[in-house]
Amino acid sequence: MSSGQQPAPGWYADPWPSPPDGLRWWDGGQWTSATSVPGQGPADAGWWRRAGAYLIDGFIVGSISFVVGIPAQVGLQRDLQTEAERLNESVADGTAGTAFADYWSAVAEAYLDRWVWLALLPLVAALAYHAVLLRTRSATVGKRALRLRVVPVSGDGPLSWSVVARRLATQFGPGWLIFPVGLASGSWTGLVLVGLLGMAFQLLDHLWAARSDRRAIHDLVAGTRVLQDP
Repeated sequence: MSSGQQPAPGWYADPWPSPPDGLRWWDGGQWTSATSVPGQGPADAGWWRRAGAYLIDGFIVGSISFVVGIPAQVGLQRDLQTEAERLNESVADGTAGTAFADYWSAVAEAYLDRWVWLALLPLVAALAYHAVLLRTRSATVGKRALRLRVVPVSGDGPLSWSVVARRLATQFGPGWLIFPVGLASGSWTGLVLVGLLGMAFQLLDHLWAARSDRRAIHDLVAGTRVLQDP
């Protein structure tokens, strides 16, 4: 490209073609390492394959979180059983009164006492799993198993940390904010409503990839595509 007025970013004839008629991505200021051959590039991943990769990753992260949180889960279940027995005794004696409110308050307290193990560590594990693998491999274990990889929409190069951060914040952020925002509302109704909104957004985000361009909402925000290799 000449040093005068620079053309817009896009695919142009490769000045160092290999093979002949190849294309190279021009980022608006210089040539990049991203190349393509017309009609022979990998296709955008289909919705079902993306969903399969998501389930594999969810199983891996969930299993790690479950194992790490076993001691906290045991203690939580013990406390919940104790509170349930107290509630049943109050109902049987006809002295329920504020027993139901006290029960739910005790449940919330039992969870908050263990929030580091039950919420924070699973969050950190999930962030590390997705962020490190997307940045270094352009694919998580689930995506690699189904021959998928995430690339910038502008070409076939690695993802930057900023792109990874935008992608994860959009994909998982609303779901991760459910519990703290719900608790801040001060009521179980607020917690349930916030939870439903978070789950609805995550469902919409993934269903968005079923459209013709096969890009989820987090792809649009991060400027990424998910490709399916042969």
